[in-house]
Amino acid sequence: ANGLYAIWGTMAYRANSTGDAKFAVTVPSGTTGWWGIQGSDVGTVTNLYSTRLTAFGDANTIAIGGGPSDTELIGDFRAYIDTSSTAGNVQIRFAQNTSNGTASILRTGSFLLGRQLA
Repeated sequence: ANGLYAIWGTMAYRANSTGDAKFAVTVPSGTTGWWGIQGSDVGTVTNLYSTRLTAFGDANTIAIGGGPSDTELIGDFRAYIDTSSTAGNVQIRFAQNTSNGTASILRTGSFLLGRQLA
């Protein structure tokens, strides 16, 4: 509680262009800041977009695209988290964006690095 953190990393994943992938970040009550992930557009691996920033919570997801034949892809993750006095966990969630018979998988080798700034 009462800390300022920077988190960054690479999320290696496999998904097809129907299922894609999505991320969300949940934090303790009273936390402020932002998070984002850079990857390909949903439904394609040909168009990259810049990192979009969004609020915390399960309702605030960012979807990134899959590719043909379960393409191996990466998304670059960033977060700035300023916690308040409320204790709790920071959770980074991964799921399939659209229900599909082929699984979207977060791969071995994905990593997050964090640093307490204050």
